[in-house]
Amino acid sequence: MKIALVGSSGWPFDTAVFVKKFGKHVIAGFKPTAYAKYNFEDCLVPNILTKRKNYLQLVKESDICITTTGLHRLIGWKFAEYIAASKAIVTEKFNYSPGAELKANTNFLEFDTSEELINQVMKLVNNNLVGVRRNIIKTFNIAISIAVPVAFGLAAISLKFAPFFLGKQFRMVGLIMLVESPIIIFITGSNIVGGQYLVATNKTYIFSISAIVGAVSNVVMNLAFIPTFGVIGDTLALVLSELLVISYQLYSIREEIPTSDLFHGIWKYIVAGSIMFVVILSLNFLLEMNIQLLILQVFIGILFYVLLNRLFNTYLWIEGVVFWEKFIAKN
Repeated sequence: MKIALVGSSGWPFDTAVFVKKFGKHVIAGFKPTAYAKYNFEDCLVPNILTKRKNYLQLVKESDICITTTGLHRLIGWKFAEYIAASKAIVTEKFNYSPGAELKANTNFLEFDTSEELINQVMKLVNNNLVGVRRNIIKTFNIAISIAVPVAFGLAAISLKFAPFFLGKQFRMVGLIMLVESPIIIFITGSNIVGGQYLVATNKTYIFSISAIVGAVSNVVMNLAFIPTFGVIGDTLALVLSELLVISYQLYSIREEIPTSDLFHGIWKYIVAGSIMFVVILSLNFLLEMNIQLLILQVFIGILFYVLLNRLFNTYLWIEGVVFWEKFIAKN
């Protein structure tokens, strides 16, 4: 669950109390300008979050958005933003009507004091499913962002790594590793969707069916592929069966967690991983495999992937910068 707390220096509630109550779930504060640093030193947020693109992304990622009235106690412009983004809204009480179709306690919750604000947010938090969807999307994004470079990196070094590590008689293992490498991404995805969502929300029947789909499809494809392709056919069957597992899980939850939301920004990791793959594969073919080259490939792969994440401004990069700034601030 993520709560976005947005307002001005005239917030009618104690921000510190609110942040203390909800802890790490709250993103609250001011852009670290000179004025803000002087007047609100304990209420600053990392500068990267205040950039327009990242701010809009933060709004999309938040489950509960809090806003106050604007100048002359008019309806704040952020209220309209949150309505458009379909967020759970807690707002300072209005002096003007937001429209006949928008009603307090139906379309939004209101507050006058710090205590009321906390109570209203708690009403939303106590709903067991609040934040589950957003947490799954966030976890899925982070997990895939790590699985992609591992899979692409393993594929890039596989053909020479296997004979180098195991001996020349195991060249076929390198090809098997290459074919099987995508399974890292598929299993990562199915673990997040299956283990952290389906099981957590008591949809174990979908989880069980997906496992059956994987097992049955694997047997069928083994019977079809092994006679023709041998061990490569068996490996391909395993990869495709895991793809079917995650595909069935995603299809089953498509109305609760739209695939477009779950895969938002994933293309950036795929592109970054693909470029990293080409670079490492080139080194693999140009140079003789040894321990020094292996270390060099790992280092260059990480470097390229990190730089490309920075270039694409991925969610992984943003979270990494926020974590680093908080770490530096504490130390």
